[in-house]
Amino acid sequence: MRSRITSKIHALVDAEGRPVTLRLTGGQVADCTEAEALTDELGEGDILLADKGYDNNAIRANAESSGCSSRSRRSRRGAIEPGPQNL
Repeated sequence: MRSRITSKIHALVDAEGRPVTLRLTGGQVADCTEAEALTDELGEGDILLADKGYDNNAIRANAESSGCSSRSRRSRRGAIEPGPQNL
């Protein structure tokens, strides 16, 4: 089987789902590599809702340092107790 060239679109959207920032990468690039560029746009009072591909302590720390709260879906390796905010 031949491998295919793929791509990913990483998006930061507002509360209405409208794009604020878009980033395009190759399909083989890990999601978390684009997080810093996306979270630079966050401000105080914003809420970061993210897929488990963006689950790491550095991303949460970066978001929280700008006054944003983080609610990413945790991967199996994430160290957090299950709770209603982490579904």
